[in-house]
Amino acid sequence: MASAGPSNAPKDEDLTDAAPAKTPLGSVRRSLTLSFAERYLGIVIQFAATVTLARMLTPGDYGVYTIGLVIVNITSVLRDFGAVSFLIQEKNLSEISVRTAYGMSLLIGFVVGCVIVASSGVIASFYDNDALRPVLLVLGINFVLAPFVDVVFALLRREMNFRALFWISVSATTANTIVAITLAFLGAGAMSLAWGALAASLMQYVMARRLRPRGYDMSPSLKDWRRIGSFGIVATAGILCAEIGGRAPELVIGRFINVPAVGIYGRANGLIDMFNRLVTSGIAPVAVSSFAMQHRGGGALRDSFIKSMTMLTGIAWPFFVLLGLMAGPITRILFGSGWDSAIPIARILCVVGCVVTLAELNWYVLQATGAMQANLRLQLITQPVKVALLVVAAHFGLAAVAGALIVSSIFWVVVSYHSVRRIAGTSLGEVLAPSLTSVAVTACSAVVPALVLFSFGTSLDQVWLPFCLSAAGAAAGWFIGLRLFRHPLGDEIWRLGLAVMRQIGMRLGRD
Repeated sequence: MASAGPSNAPKDEDLTDAAPAKTPLGSVRRSLTLSFAERYLGIVIQFAATVTLARMLTPGDYGVYTIGLVIVNITSVLRDFGAVSFLIQEKNLSEISVRTAYGMSLLIGFVVGCVIVASSGVIASFYDNDALRPVLLVLGINFVLAPFVDVVFALLRREMNFRALFWISVSATTANTIVAITLAFLGAGAMSLAWGALAASLMQYVMARRLRPRGYDMSPSLKDWRRIGSFGIVATAGILCAEIGGRAPELVIGRFINVPAVGIYGRANGLIDMFNRLVTSGIAPVAVSSFAMQHRGGGALRDSFIKSMTMLTGIAWPFFVLLGLMAGPITRILFGSGWDSAIPIARILCVVGCVVTLAELNWYVLQATGAMQANLRLQLITQPVKVALLVVAAHFGLAAVAGALIVSSIFWVVVSYHSVRRIAGTSLGEVLAPSLTSVAVTACSAVVPALVLFSFGTSLDQVWLPFCLSAAGAAAGWFIGLRLFRHPLGDEIWRLGLAVMRQIGMRLGRD
Protein backbone atom coordinates (compact mmCIF):
# COMPACT_ATOMS: atom_id res chain seq x y z
CA MET A 1 0.00 0.00 0.00
CA ALA A 2 1.31 3.46 -0.81
CA SER A 3 2.15 5.86 1.90
CA ALA A 4 -0.71 8.01 3.11
CA GLY A 5 1.40 11.09 2.67
CA PRO A 6 4.95 12.42 2.72
CA SER A 7 6.92 11.73 5.86
CA ASN A 8 8.89 14.55 7.47
CA ALA A 9 10.84 12.30 9.81
CA PRO A 10 13.71 9.93 9.00
CA LYS A 11 12.81 6.27 9.08
CA ASP A 12 13.42 4.25 12.22
CA GLU A 13 14.46 7.31 14.20
CA ASP A 14 12.99 8.15 17.57
CA LEU A 15 9.98 10.39 16.96
CA THR A 16 9.21 11.10 20.59
CA ASP A 17 10.18 14.42 22.10
CA ALA A 18 11.50 14.44 25.61
CA ALA A 19 8.40 14.26 27.75
CA PRO A 20 8.19 16.48 30.78
CA ALA A 21 7.88 14.85 34.16
CA LYS A 22 4.68 16.71 34.79
CA THR A 23 1.84 17.47 32.41
CA PRO A 24 1.26 21.26 32.18
CA LEU A 25 -2.03 22.01 33.92
CA GLY A 26 -3.00 24.58 31.30
CA SER A 27 -2.49 22.03 28.53
CA VAL A 28 -4.66 19.51 30.34
CA ARG A 29 -7.44 22.07 30.81
CA ARG A 30 -7.33 23.09 27.14
CA SER A 31 -7.44 19.44 26.14
CA LEU A 32 -10.36 18.81 28.47
CA THR A 33 -12.21 21.77 26.96
CA LEU A 34 -11.79 20.42 23.42
CA SER A 35 -12.56 16.86 24.50
CA PHE A 36 -15.76 17.90 26.24
CA ALA A 37 -16.75 20.13 23.32
CA GLU A 38 -16.40 17.11 21.03
CA ARG A 39 -18.44 14.90 23.34
CA TYR A 40 -21.21 17.40 24.04
CA LEU A 41 -21.72 18.35 20.42
CA GLY A 42 -21.79 14.66 19.58
CA ILE A 43 -24.27 14.09 22.41
CA VAL A 44 -26.61 16.76 21.05
CA ILE A 45 -26.59 15.00 17.68
CA GLN A 46 -26.94 11.53 19.24
CA PHE A 47 -29.71 12.73 21.52
CA ALA A 48 -31.79 13.88 18.56
CA ALA A 49 -31.09 10.58 16.80
CA THR A 50 -31.93 8.46 19.86
CA VAL A 51 -35.22 10.21 20.52
CA THR A 52 -36.20 9.86 16.87
CA LEU A 53 -35.06 6.26 16.38
CA ALA A 54 -36.65 5.05 19.64
CA ARG A 55 -40.02 5.94 18.13
CA MET A 56 -39.24 4.32 14.77
CA LEU A 57 -37.62 1.04 15.83
CA THR A 58 -38.77 -1.79 18.11
CA PRO A 59 -36.97 -3.50 21.02
CA GLY A 60 -36.45 -6.43 18.65
CA ASP A 61 -34.66 -4.18 16.13
CA TYR A 62 -32.40 -2.82 18.84
CA GLY A 63 -31.83 -6.30 20.21
CA VAL A 64 -30.67 -7.69 16.85
CA TYR A 65 -28.32 -4.77 16.21
CA THR A 66 -26.97 -4.84 19.76
CA ILE A 67 -26.04 -8.52 19.57
CA GLY A 68 -24.30 -7.96 16.22
CA LEU A 69 -22.46 -4.92 17.53
CA VAL A 70 -21.36 -6.76 20.69
CA ILE A 71 -19.91 -9.63 18.66
CA VAL A 72 -18.07 -7.24 16.34
CA ASN A 73 -16.74 -5.17 19.26
CA ILE A 74 -15.40 -8.26 21.00
CA THR A 75 -13.62 -9.54 17.90
CA SER A 76 -12.30 -6.05 17.11
CA VAL A 77 -10.02 -6.45 20.13
CA LEU A 78 -8.16 -9.11 18.14
CA ARG A 79 -7.85 -6.69 15.24
CA ASP A 80 -6.28 -4.01 17.41
CA PHE A 81 -3.86 -6.52 18.99
CA GLY A 82 -2.77 -4.00 21.62
CA ALA A 83 -1.48 -1.56 18.99
CA VAL A 84 -3.31 1.46 20.40
CA SER A 85 -2.09 0.83 23.95
CA PHE A 86 1.44 0.29 22.64
CA LEU A 87 1.50 3.56 20.72
CA ILE A 88 0.18 5.56 23.67
CA GLN A 89 2.51 4.20 26.35
CA GLU A 90 5.74 3.64 24.35
CA LYS A 91 8.44 6.00 25.61
CA ASN A 92 10.63 5.94 22.49
CA LEU A 93 8.24 5.71 19.57
CA SER A 94 9.84 5.09 16.18
CA GLU A 95 8.31 5.42 12.74
CA ILE A 96 8.72 1.73 12.00
CA SER A 97 6.76 0.94 15.17
CA VAL A 98 3.88 3.09 13.94
CA ARG A 99 3.95 1.41 10.52
CA THR A 100 4.11 -2.04 12.08
CA ALA A 101 1.22 -1.30 14.45
CA TYR A 102 -0.86 -0.33 11.43
CA GLY A 103 0.30 -3.27 9.34
CA MET A 104 -0.45 -5.83 12.06
CA SER A 105 -3.87 -4.32 12.77
CA LEU A 106 -4.71 -4.27 9.07
CA LEU A 107 -3.65 -7.89 8.51
CA ILE A 108 -5.39 -9.27 11.58
CA GLY A 109 -8.45 -7.10 10.93
CA PHE A 110 -8.83 -8.51 7.43
CA VAL A 111 -8.62 -12.09 8.71
CA VAL A 112 -11.04 -11.49 11.59
CA GLY A 113 -13.44 -9.65 9.28
CA CYS A 114 -13.49 -12.63 6.93
CA VAL A 115 -14.19 -14.94 9.87
CA ILE A 116 -17.13 -12.75 10.96
CA VAL A 117 -18.58 -12.77 7.46
CA ALA A 118 -18.11 -16.53 7.07
CA SER A 119 -19.63 -17.35 10.46
CA SER A 120 -22.53 -14.89 10.27
CA GLY A 121 -25.00 -17.65 9.41
CA VAL A 122 -23.87 -19.85 12.30
CA ILE A 123 -24.15 -16.95 14.76
CA ALA A 124 -27.64 -16.11 13.46
CA SER A 125 -28.67 -19.75 13.98
CA PHE A 126 -27.23 -19.78 17.51
CA TYR A 127 -29.49 -16.85 18.43
CA ASP A 128 -32.33 -18.21 16.28
CA ASN A 129 -32.68 -14.90 14.46
CA ASP A 130 -32.07 -14.65 10.69
CA ALA A 131 -32.06 -10.83 10.82
CA LEU A 132 -28.72 -10.98 12.63
CA ARG A 133 -26.79 -12.23 9.58
CA PRO A 134 -27.04 -9.11 7.32
CA VAL A 135 -26.22 -6.91 10.33
CA LEU A 136 -22.99 -8.86 10.85
CA LEU A 137 -22.15 -8.70 7.15
CA VAL A 138 -22.37 -4.89 7.10
CA LEU A 139 -20.57 -4.39 10.41
CA GLY A 140 -17.81 -6.74 9.23
CA ILE A 141 -16.69 -4.16 6.66
CA ASN A 142 -15.43 -2.01 9.55
CA PHE A 143 -12.51 -4.38 10.06
CA VAL A 144 -10.84 -3.03 6.92
CA LEU A 145 -11.41 0.66 7.75
CA ALA A 146 -10.82 0.71 11.49
CA PRO A 147 -7.06 -0.13 11.71
CA PHE A 148 -6.00 3.14 10.08
CA VAL A 149 -8.43 5.16 12.21
CA ASP A 150 -7.29 3.44 15.43
CA VAL A 151 -3.62 4.22 14.78
CA VAL A 152 -4.34 7.85 13.90
CA PHE A 153 -6.48 8.22 17.01
CA ALA A 154 -3.67 6.81 19.17
CA LEU A 155 -1.13 9.23 17.69
CA LEU A 156 -3.46 12.21 18.08
CA ARG A 157 -4.20 11.27 21.70
CA ARG A 158 -0.48 10.76 22.37
CA GLU A 159 0.15 14.30 21.13
CA MET A 160 -3.00 15.55 22.93
CA ASN A 161 -4.28 16.93 19.62
CA PHE A 162 -7.92 16.99 20.65
CA ARG A 163 -8.83 19.58 18.04
CA ALA A 164 -8.40 17.02 15.26
CA LEU A 165 -10.20 14.37 17.32
CA PHE A 166 -13.07 16.82 17.74
CA TRP A 167 -13.65 17.19 13.99
CA ILE A 168 -13.26 13.48 13.26
CA SER A 169 -15.74 12.47 15.96
CA VAL A 170 -18.37 15.10 15.16
CA SER A 171 -18.25 14.31 11.43
CA ALA A 172 -18.67 10.58 12.07
CA THR A 173 -21.56 11.11 14.49
CA THR A 174 -23.34 13.35 11.98
CA ALA A 175 -22.97 10.78 9.20
CA ASN A 176 -24.23 8.00 11.46
CA THR A 177 -27.29 10.00 12.48
CA ILE A 178 -28.31 11.06 8.97
CA VAL A 179 -28.00 7.57 7.48
CA ALA A 180 -29.64 5.72 10.39
CA ILE A 181 -32.68 8.03 10.62
CA THR A 182 -33.18 8.09 6.85
CA LEU A 183 -33.12 4.30 6.54
CA ALA A 184 -35.27 3.80 9.65
CA PHE A 185 -37.85 6.13 8.12
CA LEU A 186 -37.78 3.94 5.00
CA GLY A 187 -38.45 0.85 7.12
CA ALA A 188 -34.98 -0.74 7.18
CA GLY A 189 -35.31 -1.80 10.83
CA ALA A 190 -32.12 -3.06 12.48
CA MET A 191 -30.20 -2.58 9.24
CA SER A 192 -30.65 1.19 9.51
CA LEU A 193 -28.41 1.12 12.60
CA ALA A 194 -25.87 -1.13 10.89
CA TRP A 195 -25.61 1.08 7.78
CA GLY A 196 -25.40 4.13 10.04
CA ALA A 197 -22.44 2.57 11.87
CA LEU A 198 -20.73 1.84 8.54
CA ALA A 199 -21.31 5.44 7.39
CA ALA A 200 -19.65 6.64 10.61
CA SER A 201 -16.64 4.38 9.97
CA LEU A 202 -16.27 5.67 6.42
CA MET A 203 -16.41 9.26 7.62
CA GLN A 204 -13.84 8.54 10.35
CA TYR A 205 -11.52 7.05 7.76
CA VAL A 206 -11.80 10.03 5.40
CA MET A 207 -11.30 12.58 8.19
CA ALA A 208 -8.45 10.59 9.76
CA ARG A 209 -6.55 10.67 6.47
CA ARG A 210 -6.97 14.44 6.29
CA LEU A 211 -6.10 15.25 9.90
CA ARG A 212 -3.51 12.60 10.78
CA PRO A 213 -0.13 13.72 12.18
CA ARG A 214 2.14 14.41 9.20
CA GLY A 215 5.36 13.33 10.93
CA TYR A 216 4.62 9.64 10.42
CA ASP A 217 4.75 7.43 7.35
CA MET A 218 1.53 5.40 7.49
CA SER A 219 2.42 2.73 4.93
CA PRO A 220 1.87 -0.67 6.60
CA SER A 221 4.83 -2.81 7.63
CA LEU A 222 5.54 -5.91 9.71
CA LYS A 223 9.23 -5.20 10.40
CA ASP A 224 8.87 -4.60 14.15
CA TRP A 225 6.28 -7.34 14.68
CA ARG A 226 8.21 -9.23 17.36
CA ARG A 227 8.36 -6.32 19.80
CA ILE A 228 4.79 -5.16 19.23
CA GLY A 229 3.58 -8.76 19.11
CA SER A 230 5.07 -9.63 22.50
CA PHE A 231 3.31 -6.59 23.96
CA GLY A 232 0.15 -7.22 21.96
CA ILE A 233 -0.38 -10.82 23.04
CA VAL A 234 -0.69 -9.88 26.69
CA ALA A 235 -2.53 -6.64 25.98
CA THR A 236 -5.02 -8.33 23.65
CA ALA A 237 -5.72 -11.17 26.07
CA GLY A 238 -6.51 -8.72 28.86
CA ILE A 239 -8.60 -6.38 26.71
CA LEU A 240 -10.44 -9.32 25.14
CA CYS A 241 -11.38 -10.67 28.57
CA ALA A 242 -12.56 -7.21 29.59
CA GLU A 243 -14.59 -6.79 26.41
CA ILE A 244 -16.25 -10.19 26.80
CA GLY A 245 -17.09 -9.38 30.41
CA GLY A 246 -18.35 -5.92 29.50
CA ARG A 247 -20.58 -7.29 26.74
CA ALA A 248 -21.61 -10.44 28.61
CA PRO A 249 -25.02 -9.08 29.73
CA GLU A 250 -26.26 -8.66 26.16
CA LEU A 251 -24.89 -12.03 25.06
CA VAL A 252 -26.30 -13.87 28.09
CA ILE A 253 -29.70 -12.15 27.87
CA GLY A 254 -29.97 -12.86 24.15
CA ARG A 255 -29.16 -16.55 24.65
CA PHE A 256 -31.02 -17.34 27.90
CA ILE A 257 -33.95 -14.88 27.84
CA ASN A 258 -34.77 -13.47 24.36
CA VAL A 259 -33.65 -10.92 21.78
CA PRO A 260 -36.28 -8.24 22.63
CA ALA A 261 -35.01 -8.40 26.24
CA VAL A 262 -31.60 -7.39 24.88
CA GLY A 263 -33.25 -4.28 23.46
CA ILE A 264 -34.88 -3.50 26.82
CA TYR A 265 -31.60 -3.95 28.66
CA GLY A 266 -29.77 -1.93 26.03
CA ARG A 267 -32.20 0.95 26.37
CA ALA A 268 -31.87 0.95 30.17
CA ASN A 269 -28.11 0.68 29.92
CA GLY A 270 -28.20 3.49 27.38
CA LEU A 271 -29.56 5.80 30.06
CA ILE A 272 -26.67 4.85 32.36
CA ASP A 273 -24.23 5.21 29.51
CA MET A 274 -25.30 8.85 29.19
CA PHE A 275 -22.81 9.58 31.96
CA ASN A 276 -20.02 8.00 29.96
CA ARG A 277 -21.03 10.06 26.95
CA LEU A 278 -21.48 13.24 28.97
CA VAL A 279 -18.45 13.02 31.27
CA THR A 280 -16.19 9.96 31.22
CA SER A 281 -15.75 9.90 27.44
CA GLY A 282 -14.56 13.51 27.65
CA ILE A 283 -12.22 12.88 30.57
CA ALA A 284 -10.84 9.49 29.51
CA PRO A 285 -8.79 10.47 26.42
CA VAL A 286 -7.21 13.37 28.30
CA ALA A 287 -6.63 11.21 31.38
CA VAL A 288 -4.84 8.51 29.36
CA SER A 289 -2.70 11.07 27.52
CA SER A 290 -1.90 12.92 30.75
CA PHE A 291 -1.12 9.75 32.73
CA ALA A 292 1.01 8.43 29.85
CA MET A 293 2.92 11.71 29.57
CA GLN A 294 3.62 11.70 33.30
CA HIS A 295 4.68 8.05 33.12
CA ARG A 296 7.03 8.63 30.19
CA GLY A 297 8.59 11.53 32.07
CA GLY A 298 8.99 9.55 35.30
CA GLY A 299 6.36 11.52 37.22
CA ALA A 300 4.22 10.07 40.04
CA LEU A 301 0.54 9.43 39.31
CA ARG A 302 -0.81 9.26 42.87
CA ASP A 303 -1.87 12.87 43.48
CA SER A 304 -3.37 13.45 40.02
CA PHE A 305 -5.17 10.10 40.19
CA ILE A 306 -6.78 10.80 43.59
CA LYS A 307 -7.81 14.31 42.55
CA SER A 308 -9.26 13.04 39.27
CA MET A 309 -11.26 10.34 41.09
CA THR A 310 -12.59 12.85 43.65
CA MET A 311 -13.83 15.15 40.92
CA LEU A 312 -15.27 12.25 38.94
CA THR A 313 -17.31 10.96 41.89
CA GLY A 314 -18.47 14.52 42.54
CA ILE A 315 -20.11 14.48 39.11
CA ALA A 316 -21.06 10.82 38.72
CA TRP A 317 -22.84 10.09 41.99
CA PRO A 318 -25.25 13.07 41.81
CA PHE A 319 -25.95 12.16 38.17
CA PHE A 320 -26.81 8.53 38.93
CA VAL A 321 -28.94 9.41 41.94
CA LEU A 322 -30.96 11.92 39.89
CA LEU A 323 -31.31 9.39 37.08
CA GLY A 324 -32.42 6.66 39.47
CA LEU A 325 -35.05 8.84 41.12
CA MET A 326 -36.34 10.21 37.81
CA ALA A 327 -35.89 7.07 35.66
CA GLY A 328 -39.62 6.97 34.84
CA PRO A 329 -40.07 10.51 33.51
CA ILE A 330 -36.70 10.47 31.73
CA THR A 331 -37.47 7.20 29.94
CA ARG A 332 -40.90 8.44 28.85
CA ILE A 333 -39.49 11.76 27.62
CA LEU A 334 -36.64 10.22 25.67
CA PHE A 335 -38.13 7.01 24.31
CA GLY A 336 -41.90 7.12 24.69
CA SER A 337 -44.27 4.70 26.44
CA GLY A 338 -43.08 1.65 24.51
CA TRP A 339 -39.99 1.36 26.71
CA ASP A 340 -41.53 1.50 30.20
CA SER A 341 -40.20 -1.98 30.98
CA ALA A 342 -36.70 -0.51 30.93
CA ILE A 343 -37.43 1.77 33.92
CA PRO A 344 -36.85 -0.71 36.81
CA ILE A 345 -33.75 -2.06 35.06
CA ALA A 346 -32.37 1.47 34.72
CA ARG A 347 -32.83 2.08 38.46
CA ILE A 348 -30.81 -1.01 39.32
CA LEU A 349 -28.11 -0.07 36.82
CA CYS A 350 -27.80 3.34 38.48
CA VAL A 351 -26.48 1.53 41.56
CA VAL A 352 -24.02 -0.29 39.30
CA GLY A 353 -22.92 3.06 37.90
CA CYS A 354 -22.22 4.47 41.35
CA VAL A 355 -20.09 1.46 42.24
CA VAL A 356 -18.15 1.30 38.97
CA THR A 357 -17.28 5.00 39.19
CA LEU A 358 -14.87 4.21 42.02
CA ALA A 359 -12.68 2.29 39.57
CA GLU A 360 -13.54 4.21 36.39
CA LEU A 361 -9.99 5.48 35.83
CA ASN A 362 -8.17 2.29 36.81
CA TRP A 363 -8.09 0.87 33.29
CA TYR A 364 -6.76 4.16 31.93
CA VAL A 365 -3.86 4.05 34.40
CA LEU A 366 -3.01 0.51 33.32
CA GLN A 367 -3.25 1.47 29.65
CA ALA A 368 -1.19 4.64 30.03
CA THR A 369 1.63 2.83 31.85
CA GLY A 370 1.64 -0.26 29.65
CA ALA A 371 0.81 -2.55 32.60
CA MET A 372 -0.86 -5.14 30.39
CA GLN A 373 0.17 -8.16 32.47
CA ALA A 374 -1.48 -6.61 35.52
CA ASN A 375 -4.60 -5.96 33.44
CA LEU A 376 -4.65 -9.55 32.17
CA ARG A 377 -4.45 -10.93 35.72
CA LEU A 378 -7.23 -8.58 36.78
CA GLN A 379 -9.51 -9.67 33.94
CA LEU A 380 -8.85 -13.38 34.45
CA ILE A 381 -9.90 -13.03 38.08
CA THR A 382 -12.98 -10.82 37.72
CA GLN A 383 -14.62 -11.59 34.37
CA PRO A 384 -15.28 -15.34 34.87
CA VAL A 385 -17.00 -14.48 38.16
CA LYS A 386 -19.12 -11.87 36.40
CA VAL A 387 -20.16 -14.19 33.55
CA ALA A 388 -21.03 -17.00 35.98
CA LEU A 389 -23.22 -14.65 38.05
CA LEU A 390 -25.00 -13.42 34.92
CA VAL A 391 -25.71 -16.92 33.58
CA VAL A 392 -27.23 -17.98 36.90
CA ALA A 393 -29.22 -14.73 37.24
CA ALA A 394 -30.58 -14.98 33.68
CA HIS A 395 -32.74 -17.92 34.75
CA PHE A 396 -34.59 -15.56 37.11
CA GLY A 397 -35.26 -12.72 34.67
CA LEU A 398 -33.90 -9.41 33.45
CA ALA A 399 -34.02 -7.67 36.84
CA ALA A 400 -31.93 -10.48 38.35
CA VAL A 401 -29.29 -9.96 35.65
CA ALA A 402 -29.11 -6.26 36.54
CA GLY A 403 -28.85 -7.16 40.23
CA ALA A 404 -25.99 -9.58 39.52
CA LEU A 405 -24.09 -6.68 37.97
CA ILE A 406 -24.09 -4.90 41.34
CA VAL A 407 -22.33 -7.85 42.97
CA SER A 408 -19.83 -8.27 40.14
CA SER A 409 -19.10 -4.52 40.11
CA ILE A 410 -18.23 -4.48 43.81
CA PHE A 411 -15.91 -7.43 43.26
CA TRP A 412 -14.33 -5.66 40.27
CA VAL A 413 -13.66 -2.45 42.21
CA VAL A 414 -11.98 -4.23 45.12
CA VAL A 415 -9.76 -6.42 42.95
CA SER A 416 -8.84 -3.67 40.45
CA TYR A 417 -7.32 -1.49 43.17
CA HIS A 418 -4.91 -4.29 44.00
CA SER A 419 -3.66 -4.01 40.41
CA VAL A 420 -3.49 -0.22 40.37
CA ARG A 421 -1.94 0.20 43.80
CA ARG A 422 1.60 -0.67 42.68
CA ILE A 423 1.39 1.64 39.67
CA ALA A 424 -0.47 4.70 40.93
CA GLY A 425 0.73 4.33 44.53
CA THR A 426 -2.76 4.56 45.97
CA SER A 427 -5.49 2.31 47.36
CA LEU A 428 -9.27 2.17 47.46
CA GLY A 429 -9.25 3.57 50.98
CA GLU A 430 -7.18 6.58 49.91
CA VAL A 431 -9.68 7.29 47.13
CA LEU A 432 -12.72 6.80 49.36
CA ALA A 433 -11.56 9.26 52.03
CA PRO A 434 -11.56 12.43 49.85
CA SER A 435 -14.62 11.11 48.02
CA LEU A 436 -16.67 11.48 51.21
CA THR A 437 -17.17 15.10 50.19
CA SER A 438 -18.76 13.74 47.01
CA VAL A 439 -21.22 11.80 49.16
CA ALA A 440 -22.21 15.03 50.91
CA VAL A 441 -22.56 16.85 47.58
CA THR A 442 -24.70 13.98 46.26
CA ALA A 443 -26.97 14.20 49.30
CA CYS A 444 -27.49 17.92 48.69
CA SER A 445 -28.31 17.36 45.03
CA ALA A 446 -30.78 14.56 45.86
CA VAL A 447 -33.02 16.54 48.25
CA VAL A 448 -35.31 18.14 45.67
CA PRO A 449 -35.59 15.09 43.36
CA ALA A 450 -36.50 12.92 46.38
CA LEU A 451 -39.20 15.39 47.43
CA VAL A 452 -40.55 15.51 43.88
CA LEU A 453 -40.70 11.71 43.69
CA PHE A 454 -42.49 11.59 47.05
CA SER A 455 -45.01 14.20 45.87
CA PHE A 456 -45.76 12.81 42.40
CA GLY A 457 -45.17 9.12 43.13
CA THR A 458 -44.28 6.64 40.39
CA SER A 459 -47.22 7.54 38.16
CA LEU A 460 -46.21 8.57 34.64
CA ASP A 461 -49.30 10.68 33.96
CA GLN A 462 -47.03 13.72 34.28
CA VAL A 463 -43.41 13.56 33.19
CA TRP A 464 -42.18 17.00 32.20
CA LEU A 465 -43.07 18.84 35.40
CA PRO A 466 -41.44 16.38 37.84
CA PHE A 467 -38.40 16.08 35.59
CA CYS A 468 -37.89 19.84 35.24
CA LEU A 469 -38.38 20.43 38.97
CA SER A 470 -35.98 17.62 39.82
CA ALA A 471 -33.32 18.66 37.32
CA ALA A 472 -33.38 22.30 38.44
CA GLY A 473 -33.41 21.34 42.12
CA ALA A 474 -30.60 18.82 41.67
CA ALA A 475 -28.43 21.37 39.87
CA ALA A 476 -29.03 23.99 42.56
CA GLY A 477 -28.36 21.47 45.33
CA TRP A 478 -25.21 20.32 43.57
CA PHE A 479 -23.75 23.82 43.33
CA ILE A 480 -24.65 24.51 46.95
CA GLY A 481 -23.01 21.25 48.02
CA LEU A 482 -19.83 22.02 46.09
CA ARG A 483 -19.42 25.36 47.84
CA LEU A 484 -20.69 24.23 51.24
CA PHE A 485 -18.34 21.24 51.50
CA ARG A 486 -15.46 22.84 49.57
CA HIS A 487 -15.32 20.12 46.96
CA PRO A 488 -12.28 20.52 44.62
CA LEU A 489 -14.64 20.39 41.65
CA GLY A 490 -16.11 23.71 42.81
CA ASP A 491 -12.75 25.45 42.39
CA GLU A 492 -12.37 24.08 38.87
CA ILE A 493 -15.85 25.23 37.89
CA TRP A 494 -15.19 28.67 39.39
CA ARG A 495 -11.90 28.93 37.49
CA LEU A 496 -13.59 27.86 34.26
CA GLY A 497 -16.35 30.42 34.76
CA LEU A 498 -13.81 33.22 35.27
CA ALA A 499 -11.94 32.14 32.13
CA VAL A 500 -15.15 32.19 30.09
CA MET A 501 -16.10 35.61 31.41
CA ARG A 502 -12.60 36.88 30.63
CA GLN A 503 -12.85 35.62 27.06
CA ILE A 504 -16.27 37.22 26.64
CA GLY A 505 -14.91 40.50 27.98
CA MET A 506 -11.95 40.39 25.58
CA ARG A 507 -14.23 39.76 22.61
CA LEU A 508 -16.58 42.58 23.61
CA GLY A 509 -13.59 44.86 24.04
CA ARG A 510 -12.34 44.08 20.54
CA ASP A 511 -15.80 44.71 19.11
